[in-house]
Amino acid sequence: MSIPITSTSAYTYQYEADVWFFLLHKEEPALALVNEPRGGEDAEATFPAKSWKVEIQSKSERGDLDLPLLLEWLWKFPDREASNSLLERLLSNPQSSALVVAGGRCTDSIRRLVSDGTNTVGERERGLERAEANEFLQKVLDVTGLPAGTELEKKRLAHRSALLLNINDVFRLTRRIHILEGVTRERIQAECQRLLVLYHVPASQADHVFRRMVDYVREKVPDRDDVAPGLRKILSESSGLRVFKEEAEHIERPEERTLLDRLRDKRVLLLTGPSRCGKTFLAKWLAQAQQNQGFEVRRGEPQEASRFLLLAGEYDRLFIIEGAFEQAAKSGTVHQTWEAVEQVIRELPEHCLLIVTASKESLRDLLDADGIPTPMEGFPWVDLTVRDPALAVRIWQQHADLAGLSEVDRERYSEHLRALAPDFLVQPGQLWHLARNFPKGETRLDALDSVARVNAIALATEVRPVLPMARLVRALGISTTAMRPIHLDDLAFLMTAREDRPGLDKSSVGGLVSGESAPPFPVYSPPPRLPDPYSDLLDDLERRGWIRRDGDLLLFAHPDYEEAARILLARLPEGQRRELWSMLERATAGLGVNAAPTATRGLARLFEKYTSEDDRQRLLRIGLDALHSIFPAVSDEALLFLLVQHSRLDKSDQKMVWSWLANGGRSDALVSFHGGQAWFSPQTSWDELFRDHLHAGDTLSPTELNTPEKVWRALQGSTTLAVVEHGLRFPEVFIRAKAAKRYMSLASQESEKAWRAILDDHPLVLAAAFKGAIRSWPSYSPELRQFFLEGLTRAISVPTGAAALSGKMWGFDSECEWGSAEELGERWRLWGALLPTFLDAAPPLRWTLREDTLYGLFYGARKYLSQEIQRAICWAWLRWVKRGLRDTLPEGDTLAVADFLLKVVPTDSTERASLLPELLQHEDTGFTVINVRAFIAHWDNLLPAERDAVLTLVTGARRDRQWIRAVALTSQFVPPSLVEAICGRADGLGLSPAELEKVVSPELFVRCLEVSFGSPHPLWWLGMQGSIHPAWRAAAVHVRSLPTHTAFESAWRAAYSVGNEGPEAHLQQWQSLCAGTKPEDLESLFEVLMGLTATSNEDLHEHWSALWHRGSPEQQATWSERLAEKVEELCRSRSLPELFEDKSLFSMVLSWVQPDNSFLVSMVRIQKSVEGFIQLVTEFYSSPETTPRLIWTHDLVLNRLKQVGSENDLQKQVSSARHAAFNRQRNLLRVEREIDGEEWTYLHRAGGRASDEPKGSSE
Repeated sequence: MSIPITSTSAYTYQYEADVWFFLLHKEEPALALVNEPRGGEDAEATFPAKSWKVEIQSKSERGDLDLPLLLEWLWKFPDREASNSLLERLLSNPQSSALVVAGGRCTDSIRRLVSDGTNTVGERERGLERAEANEFLQKVLDVTGLPAGTELEKKRLAHRSALLLNINDVFRLTRRIHILEGVTRERIQAECQRLLVLYHVPASQADHVFRRMVDYVREKVPDRDDVAPGLRKILSESSGLRVFKEEAEHIERPEERTLLDRLRDKRVLLLTGPSRCGKTFLAKWLAQAQQNQGFEVRRGEPQEASRFLLLAGEYDRLFIIEGAFEQAAKSGTVHQTWEAVEQVIRELPEHCLLIVTASKESLRDLLDADGIPTPMEGFPWVDLTVRDPALAVRIWQQHADLAGLSEVDRERYSEHLRALAPDFLVQPGQLWHLARNFPKGETRLDALDSVARVNAIALATEVRPVLPMARLVRALGISTTAMRPIHLDDLAFLMTAREDRPGLDKSSVGGLVSGESAPPFPVYSPPPRLPDPYSDLLDDLERRGWIRRDGDLLLFAHPDYEEAARILLARLPEGQRRELWSMLERATAGLGVNAAPTATRGLARLFEKYTSEDDRQRLLRIGLDALHSIFPAVSDEALLFLLVQHSRLDKSDQKMVWSWLANGGRSDALVSFHGGQAWFSPQTSWDELFRDHLHAGDTLSPTELNTPEKVWRALQGSTTLAVVEHGLRFPEVFIRAKAAKRYMSLASQESEKAWRAILDDHPLVLAAAFKGAIRSWPSYSPELRQFFLEGLTRAISVPTGAAALSGKMWGFDSECEWGSAEELGERWRLWGALLPTFLDAAPPLRWTLREDTLYGLFYGARKYLSQEIQRAICWAWLRWVKRGLRDTLPEGDTLAVADFLLKVVPTDSTERASLLPELLQHEDTGFTVINVRAFIAHWDNLLPAERDAVLTLVTGARRDRQWIRAVALTSQFVPPSLVEAICGRADGLGLSPAELEKVVSPELFVRCLEVSFGSPHPLWWLGMQGSIHPAWRAAAVHVRSLPTHTAFESAWRAAYSVGNEGPEAHLQQWQSLCAGTKPEDLESLFEVLMGLTATSNEDLHEHWSALWHRGSPEQQATWSERLAEKVEELCRSRSLPELFEDKSLFSMVLSWVQPDNSFLVSMVRIQKSVEGFIQLVTEFYSSPETTPRLIWTHDLVLNRLKQVGSENDLQKQVSSARHAAFNRQRNLLRVEREIDGEEWTYLHRAGGRASDEPKGSSE
């Protein structure tokens, strides 16, 4: 065994000796143990019940321990003191003793002081013999040869010389000196492990617990506090790790020893029987026998078993699969669960053990003629049905005695059990329930049987009418299980009506505060108290056997009670349902390290139980909030829930969830640990950051990495494959994700088990592995690339796998910004090989994770990809697009698959024939026009049939035909045959704008302009930023000179967003327009300039000046009032003086802006009066009605306040008003113009949810 040394060896020996002493005397009431007390020895123990004090010296030296050395230790003075040595303290206090823990062996002169370890407190019967005592007396008074150089040494020498001591004093003194000799660190560690197991700490955890206790003693040295309470707490928490804690209820069954031998021999044990026959009870007893032999034990589902056992490495491990088949029977997945368990059995390592429990009811479809399930991988099931009346009676007597039943009741039911037929015996768990719920008074025996054989439905029915009890059971039902406990404080928090959510952190995490220690773990403030009458009801539940207590931890005593609680969660009336949602919010946002993940995991079950839209939206909102939990386990569970239900989220929430996944959850947050539990602290110190990221992981072996905190730190730096595989077996997803990423840089085909575990893991783990694979891909051998590619392809073929990899797939270019051309080629070939499978599984066109980059990604990757892969990608891309058209507003680059299909599909291939119906006959207008543009761009390379198809489409009778024609005519190079088909003459696009409008009709002319402008939505991707025909640029300039034209406003809007003329040209045209427009027509120019100011970042003050001076006084008054109404929206990028530099315009607008104008006028009046200015600000900012509106005004006030040195509170008040103004300005909404659905056929997302019907349809 190796223990990391963080202090000197001697000090570590001292701290280990203190822990050993504590464990030897743990049962002593009120034991106090102080390490390095002031004026004392290495440690001091106080025994109030015995009125005794023990001073402890720890000496690790292994040489001979003789009388002179012992006297040297006894004459040890406190630092900088010349009196009060240990010898003097022992002489002055007859109720004290000294204990010397020494690595060496005693010589004959003091051998009588050696203790056998059974008595280290108090007096022994005899001390030294007379001859030995005389020698002791002679040498203790001898000061010959002692140092006397310093003043302190002279005082100590004089003090020793004055000591008065006789032979009787020596006899009494030496009876109170105890020496433990030959105590090496190895002996201490072995003894401590033995004692820890004796105190119910699992043998597999004993070494870890011992280290925790030593570390705790070391940490408390500066405080010089009593460490016994902390050591007791560690021991209490650790003894709770025992898998079997029901020793008092255990009645040995005849088959126990045989089953234990079978488990050790065959390594697999399958237990079945009816409900409550003792399957789990016996499984835990068997597991405890192995835990006592050093096995690590865990309970759970097949997937967790696979990870825990397959990655066991050198560890001896045992897993109990329980409850899996019962849950599968409810969801109809028994056969899938059966296959998963068989997989675990097939891959079980030689040194690991597996126990599976399943009720006969859950396996009813797999029972043979004798009612036994069919063997699993050759292993038979053991039926634990109790058919021996004598055994049933013994079990009954034990439970009845523990429940305090009378002798009469015990014997009466015992006789009844003896009389029952073996096949109808009441089972052990049922007897346990009966003993705790035995009816008072005379009760028929068949009624007692009914009480014993109660099921979950009956239990729920029994509790439901008692409303406070039902509420308490519901709280337990959402926050605990039969395997995962809840702390009493967390239950109390659930049961209150508190609004605080201490377990959520929606701030930005991962910040650093230099010089500060890591922030403390949050606490309930004030501490919650279980309201009346729930404390008494909780006691009643424990008495009736519903729950078990382990200190302040509570959990269901049997899955039947857990199931009863879940039944009580269903079909609640509205009032109780609202209360349940509030309780669930507190559960997921509390500080329960077990309760919060359990409650979050239960969201999916409740989502299935409650089908109304309001209820489901409430559950989704709780899940979204839970993403921000300080506990990684909670946010990970919330992510899984939201991924499954993502289609029910509105668009913004979808984007948040998918971005969360794409960014690795909170992988950028710094993880802290509290009580061994991981949490995301909002800030941490630089020291904590460096300790996290610079830890040398390869200096520790997996044996030493026995806590989440240690393995997390080990994974930060350089490490080994053994450490990485060790990290992959931890329950915490964030640790497995870190390990998975590191695994990809160290892995080989020989580590296949670890790779399979990653592929079947949480999406965040898979995402981390993919990120690591991308980085290391060029370094892999061809065989290893194929090995990983097959696994990734399988993982990405299902929606959750595609979701996990989506962030990197859509942002793959960020992973290809470095490396040689050869390395980049290998990475892009990985992307290309995965993309077809990914697109077939990925949600279509979500607009959340940069799907619009697909065009650019494929464009850049093509040079690395084979023609075959390119075609496979394009066809998958097409399928993906068409799946998404009914859910999402189309977007240009994402839809532009036709451009590539026409390039990569040869004209002489059989695939080419399917392009026309796929690309030109779809009802969606956006998809169709993109494809039309692509066909026109490839016109010279099209087949005759493809050209004819385009001509037929543009001259057809579809309702959206005008848009199709407009897209065709605005293409950069329009074939003459197309121009003639649409315009009636081949030179139509060579005409002047005025003549062109007559040829194509005013309606089509406007449509062409709108396509060229890219407005309204969703035309922006076809606008002037693209390649359009020059005729439409000239047409746009022409229309901007016609205020009465239908497209006048949109033409001016487009001039500043997608036009290619310079600002000077625009200003000159505007000034000419203002000068030549009739006064009565200036209103349209005002509306256009208002819109431009609100949507553009251009400097338009000269435009306003030109329009302002053309207006009449009446028009100016009207305009200034309207500008004042919209001033916050207009001042998005410029202040009011910058926006309206013309003084007359500025003054008139400002006069309408209240209360800013009144404030500014008053500020001018007081001029330089500081006191007057302070008073003015205080008055105006005292209420919302008088607080100025504009950010510009607030900035003026803040600048002046800082100049005059005002109080911080006043500056904060103004800053708060400025912040509110900024939020108002940012949240101003302008309605985006959209194309009329009667003319443009598409299915879009309305209000965040998919429309049931299309807006418009093809004719």
